[in-house]
Amino acid sequence: MPDLATPPRSDEVEVSLFGPGFGECILVHLGSGNWLLVDSCFDQRRREQPALAYLQRIGHDPASAVRLVVATHWHDDHIRGLAKVVRTCAAADFYCSAALRSTEVLTVIGTQAAYTQSSGAREFHDVLELLDKRSAGPGSSSPGWTVAERLLFKRRLIDERTESTVLSLSPSDASVTRAIQAIGRLLPQPGDSPRHLPAPSPNDTAVVLWVSIGSTAILLGADLEKTANPHTGWTCVVNDHESRRPGERAEVFKVAHHGSSNAHDDRVWDGMLMAPPFALLTPFVRGNVQLPSADDCARINSATPRAYISAPPTVRSAVRRSGVVERMMAEVTKERHELDGGCGQIRLRKANALERGQNWSVDLFAGAGPLAAVARAL
Repeated sequence: MPDLATPPRSDEVEVSLFGPGFGECILVHLGSGNWLLVDSCFDQRRREQPALAYLQRIGHDPASAVRLVVATHWHDDHIRGLAKVVRTCAAADFYCSAALRSTEVLTVIGTQAAYTQSSGAREFHDVLELLDKRSAGPGSSSPGWTVAERLLFKRRLIDERTESTVLSLSPSDASVTRAIQAIGRLLPQPGDSPRHLPAPSPNDTAVVLWVSIGSTAILLGADLEKTANPHTGWTCVVNDHESRRPGERAEVFKVAHHGSSNAHDDRVWDGMLMAPPFALLTPFVRGNVQLPSADDCARINSATPRAYISAPPTVRSAVRRSGVVERMMAEVTKERHELDGGCGQIRLRKANALERGQNWSVDLFAGAGPLAAVARAL
């Protein structure tokens, strides 16, 4: 039985994926006790942010150990609890999509933090306020803005031969321009009622990351989707990769958009990943939407036998209450969410970052398991 509390060695690579809780988050050990944290999720049963709790459990203080925090996009299911993450990880640089940098976007976030029912807007508003307060002190705490092919982190952490880098592969210039053009339609008008901010479709502004630790590469796909426009989405990412890093392939892939077909591109699997890669994903279940579907599982399992999911994508039966109880709850609450199941963890570790290959260990906790087993149950 693997020990959840044993930390990685200073020269050991680790990728941990947490979810679903409410959302998903990823930890990557960059070497010598330094970590990358991507997105945020909230374990509604334990009332904690699982990545922060895990770091504390293995004896790494998030306040000093986390060197980089990246928010891939502002959807509710990816940044719940993000303000707490940024507040706790005091030594970390913070980056988010350049699609959120425009005056129009910041106006929407500022005005709709109180106006909208979208927790994503409120979280991001709280993060910007926190960074603004920090900027009054020594050093810079302003957010960094990711675009395609921007270097976010570069250090030699393990030894003089082993360089750790984090590179953003998206969004493209065309995606940022499209987002700025669309965001104005979200500005509230006089007399508008509170509402959820609509999610962009397709999602082509999410931040995909390429993490290199020595000779080991990791591709974190966020929720980026494939589009018909060759200048946006996965097509643009693959084209840039082929021209800038020909022959470089990742051993681990955080599958985009919970395995949905709208985020699948054969060229990613054929041209950016080693065969067969480790493929990690979290489920998404809301209303009638269930990801990954049975077809999604079959497609991913056909691409690799090393696919793992943090929890089964099960739809829970709705709780039946009397009309009186429903009316009382509606009167005293602004938002309601049924508590999901526990937050699972997939943990991969590799002993030598300088070696290419599949010599990884796989540990599964709290309901995480092989995707093949989930597919048989769907």
